[in-house]
Amino acid sequence: MHKFVLIPVLLFFGLNAAAADPLQDRLNLMEQMKYGYIDKTGTFIIEAQYEVADHFINGVARVKRNKSDNWTFIDKTNTAVPHPTLAIKDAEIVDRFPSGDAWVVSKKVDKSTRYAVIDKQGQLLTQFDFYEIKIVQSESDISIAKYPDRKGCVYFDAQGRRINDQSYDKCGEFNRGLAKVVRQNKAGFLGSDGAMAIPFNFDDKYGLSFSIGEQGLIPAKIGKEYGYIDRTGKTVIPPKFSAAGSFSEGFARIAYRNESGKEQRAVIDQSGQIVFQLSYRKTGTGIHSGLISFQENGKWGFLDKAGNIAIPPTFPGGGSGTYFGPDFSEGLADVGPAKEYLRGYIDANGRYVIPPILNDASPFKDGVARVMALPKAIREKEYVQIIANWKNQQQ
Repeated sequence: MHKFVLIPVLLFFGLNAAAADPLQDRLNLMEQMKYGYIDKTGTFIIEAQYEVADHFINGVARVKRNKSDNWTFIDKTNTAVPHPTLAIKDAEIVDRFPSGDAWVVSKKVDKSTRYAVIDKQGQLLTQFDFYEIKIVQSESDISIAKYPDRKGCVYFDAQGRRINDQSYDKCGEFNRGLAKVVRQNKAGFLGSDGAMAIPFNFDDKYGLSFSIGEQGLIPAKIGKEYGYIDRTGKTVIPPKFSAAGSFSEGFARIAYRNESGKEQRAVIDQSGQIVFQLSYRKTGTGIHSGLISFQENGKWGFLDKAGNIAIPPTFPGGGSGTYFGPDFSEGLADVGPAKEYLRGYIDANGRYVIPPILNDASPFKDGVARVMALPKAIREKEYVQIIANWKNQQQ
């Protein structure tokens, strides 16, 4: 296990014996942090240079060099992606549909920002009817648009066309061809063809996020408890849990009430049987790369599929920093030697593959992760000892 505690923290915050104002040194460094993109070796494929940056969707990301700039769209070589010529007065292009055949534009309407969809020629496909249009990357590339004043939401396909003429009270993202939708306080599942795949039979009107497991199991609230259904809506695991997460690698994280009424957490298999108990207050969302994270005494580690400690809890930083811990994505998990600011990536053996020289680290997608770091020249100067330390320990 590789520990980077004293030296990297001191270097990162610019602290030394002669530092007159350590807090100001820290703030000066923070102000210079920028977003960039790395590959799985830790190499910057796009250097840290943007104050605002989104994840790549179908090979294109939107970025702002300065927060006050308009959005620019780039590919993975940092080359600008052309966008339509916009002839709409006082409007701005703010996002791109996955196909590139449609774009999102915004403008002020009655002192509020409203959004519309245009085609690649810059012509309006909708009016400025929406207060949000969320572009989503999934296998179906179906995006969500919300009306103002909680008047519902609709779906657009990758070309910017409505997938049906229906609106819903709440709209979730698509996963393996299904999206959770809510109407009149009941949840159902919409197919990517725009037809209801599973009727509005379920009571979970709040949690819209889910993933369909490898065997097609979907968490659903039936009455007051959670169970699992298949893609036809048939109950596979009866409702007996107080909370239920999505299946990943054949396992799911759940909560249930024991005989005394106290809530306990556990991991179940696809038959609904408990595999092992989770006695930790904070854990990851599920099992990824054969591991689930847990927090003990303020530090993150990882359990294997049998509930045994595979990577001891030695990482103060990782995950969202709130409830859920770090998850593996494409074989790497973001953790760090400090609760805040320092992040790197470890493999499933707990070894740093990318040293903790990042300020912010996101999951990998298609081999690329968005990260925040100091610009190259400053980064190399500030972290020279960390890199040397890390390389020595890899040998």
